[in-house]
Amino acid sequence: MTGKDDDFEQRLIYTQRQLTLLNRQAASRQIDPAFLDACLSDFAGVLERLSAEREEKQAQARLAMLYEVSRLIGSSLDLGTVLEQVMDSVIKLTGAERGFVMLLDDDGELEFRVARNLDEEERASGDFAVSRTISRRVVDQDGPILTTNAVEDPRFAHRHSVQLHNLRSIMAAPLRARGRPIGVVYVDNRIREGMFDPGELALLEALAHQAGVAIDNARLFATTDAKLQKHLEELHRLRLIDRRLSETLDLDARIAIALEWAVRLTGARDAVLGLRNPAGAFEMYARYGADDAACTFTEGATWAPNHPLVAPLLAAAPFVTCILDDVWHLSVAVRRERRIMGMIVLSKPEPFDADAEELCTRLADRTAVAIESAEIHRRLVERSAHLEDEVRQRAAELAQAREHIAAIVDNSPDAILLLGADGAVKNVNPAFREMFGYSDALFEHWTELVEVEYMERLRSAFNAAVAYGQASRVTFIARRKDGTVFDAEAAMAAQARGDAAPDVVCSVRDISAMKAAERMKDAFVANVSHELRTPITSLKVYHELLARRPEKMAVYIEHLQRETERLHRLVEDVLYLSRLDRQQIPLDMMVLDCNELVCQYAADRAALAQERKITLTCDTNRALPPVAADASLLGQVLGVILTNALNYTPPGGSVHVSLQSARFDGREWVGFEVADTGPGIPPDEMPRVFERFFRGQVARESMTPGIGLGLSIAKEIVTRHGGRIEAESAGVPGKGAVFRVWLPAAQ
Repeated sequence: MTGKDDDFEQRLIYTQRQLTLLNRQAASRQIDPAFLDACLSDFAGVLERLSAEREEKQAQARLAMLYEVSRLIGSSLDLGTVLEQVMDSVIKLTGAERGFVMLLDDDGELEFRVARNLDEEERASGDFAVSRTISRRVVDQDGPILTTNAVEDPRFAHRHSVQLHNLRSIMAAPLRARGRPIGVVYVDNRIREGMFDPGELALLEALAHQAGVAIDNARLFATTDAKLQKHLEELHRLRLIDRRLSETLDLDARIAIALEWAVRLTGARDAVLGLRNPAGAFEMYARYGADDAACTFTEGATWAPNHPLVAPLLAAAPFVTCILDDVWHLSVAVRRERRIMGMIVLSKPEPFDADAEELCTRLADRTAVAIESAEIHRRLVERSAHLEDEVRQRAAELAQAREHIAAIVDNSPDAILLLGADGAVKNVNPAFREMFGYSDALFEHWTELVEVEYMERLRSAFNAAVAYGQASRVTFIARRKDGTVFDAEAAMAAQARGDAAPDVVCSVRDISAMKAAERMKDAFVANVSHELRTPITSLKVYHELLARRPEKMAVYIEHLQRETERLHRLVEDVLYLSRLDRQQIPLDMMVLDCNELVCQYAADRAALAQERKITLTCDTNRALPPVAADASLLGQVLGVILTNALNYTPPGGSVHVSLQSARFDGREWVGFEVADTGPGIPPDEMPRVFERFFRGQVARESMTPGIGLGLSIAKEIVTRHGGRIEAESAGVPGKGAVFRVWLPAAQ
């Protein structure tokens, strides 16, 4: 007993104990669900193991029986004895009620040979007619058939005889020999459904395979001497053909010999060789036999790929026979290593037999060798004739490739250095000189280009490229000739030089702009996080207060609404600014009169100014030329500036809106400005006025609402219009600030 058997026996003992304990729980009506689930899982495993062992024993028994049957039916070469043994073995193996064996005759018809439990009267009945139909299908499809209930099987249920005789379990398999079906073995049961399963069908197929071989051997035994003699004669003829073909190296002579022997061996009237052209058609190359008047195909004949003599060959058939214009043709593929070079076509009034097909196939193989030899010789001659031209062409291509590489290197925006294995600089491109400020004179070593704290990082990458051919990328601080520094990225790759130490190609890219963008992104994220923290914290505080003191709900709800509105405005502004950055907000450009836009927005803010006791005035200029702009976006810019002016101007102050024009940068500009009398902007804050999330000291101290994105959004909109926005302030309270927007005048 193996270790696995011991384990399983212990598992059975354990399972028995579980059953005992489960019975006790059931008796006490206190079954533990978890224990029950565990027991059921374990019982399922035991049952699965027992089922597997049962199936394994059944399979072993079937294999043993199959072996014994195979040995038995292979012990005789008498056809009758073999058939009786096959039939007895099938009934024994399958346990079928009845069965029979049918063999194909020379005309391809199934002939009844042996049966069990099936008399002459039953063979003449409709029941047997169904069995004969199934047998025919098995042979035609060259595959087995299994049905566990023919009455309900859609393949057979439509037949009247199936319903009439109430046929149930049916199983049939082809008897095969030498790669083709020679008959069929059939068993059934008229009473029980589900009598057979796929395992038994596989067993029947295995037995049918052995039986087919045994039956074929018995058939062959009676004709062995005649076929052997015929085979010897064929070999003798093929040796004569091989000897004739070996007497010459001329392709045309060899083809003539092959066609002559094809006519002699098959009794054909004429033979034609067609070679395949680049278009896929077959063109006549040579012919032998009848004169021009009697020849089936005329000189220069061509066969298209879909011709009946060609299409089967292209589909991998070794030969094809067909009748055209009352003449039989045998077309054989001239194939070498699955490649069709051509075809041999034989013609005569009567059909070709199998011997002719086989002999012509062998002749075609020899013809393929002759054609292939000639093709190889032709290619060698052509290759030799054009070798010098190819060498010259290759040299020109290499020279051109070097020129292309030189052009790429010389015009690359990245600095490229060729370094020796010792780190010495061998060559640089123009971009290097421009990036690092060196003239034609070269420096000695790459370490002169690197800040000290990054030296070890680049040295490790350089050594890895030299020692192991490992490509790498390294970021570092680079140093120019004048001592200034910048952010850079170096890519190093080894360049092999045969047995010598490799050189290293180093490409340096100025990533200052990218680093600046990263820093801006980090600052942006930090600002957004900071701005989000305040309203979120307030929301949490008032939510907690609301839970503790519900009697002040109205007060807390008001605070929550303000903080929620602030958070909403912050998110919307951030998303809007992001869309502006990605240019996802299209400009609906139209010709605008800035007078109308300014007057409209000043009128809209008049009520707010009056409420805050601020004097709001607006001067128009009807002589101004129009501008091309998006009215909605430009109005948003004016709205931001006006709102800021009103927010920062104290009661009694004034806000003045005016329009003007100027000419600079070679063109005419139209502008509007908003001037207030508020506290102004300190000089140290002026450079940061348009930064995102920037709020000055005055805004923070006065608790003026806002998140510091309005002017940033205004600047992005003006920039997309091709304009500019300016801010002026002396930083003196009462003198306020002036914001001015310039847009190109419409052409």
